[in-house]
Amino acid sequence: MGAINYLGTRGDVDMDRIGVTGFSMGANTAIFAANQTDQIKAIAAVQPTSPMTFARRFAQYLGGPFGRPTLYMANLWVKIFGGTPLEDINLNEAANKTGNTPILYIQASGDQFGSVDDVQSMAAVTPNLVDIIVA
Repeated sequence: MGAINYLGTRGDVDMDRIGVTGFSMGANTAIFAANQTDQIKAIAAVQPTSPMTFARRFAQYLGGPFGRPTLYMANLWVKIFGGTPLEDINLNEAANKTGNTPILYIQASGDQFGSVDDVQSMAAVTPNLVDIIVA
């Protein structure tokens, strides 16, 4: 939202033509931002991933057999200290609230931290879906 606000201060920006491209968690950010403003006119979401899917796969990548227990403990600490647990961050719900914003999803079939199924579930609830490209 800070980037959108900044663009609004520039005289050389047409605020009726703002498009956002985000990669991985940046794609997630674009989807969540579209819930908060109608100034985002289009999104190209490249390899978005639900936070829990990403965390599980990344923990496994970094920690091998210790990855899942480490993730469990980290998520427990988040809950104890009043943060939002990863499983409560619902990207499908956010995608469902993007309104008229057209969204193109792009997903690599070999993405080790995200999944085609994850992106397909987001796309299924996106009100103004442009397409899903899986490569």
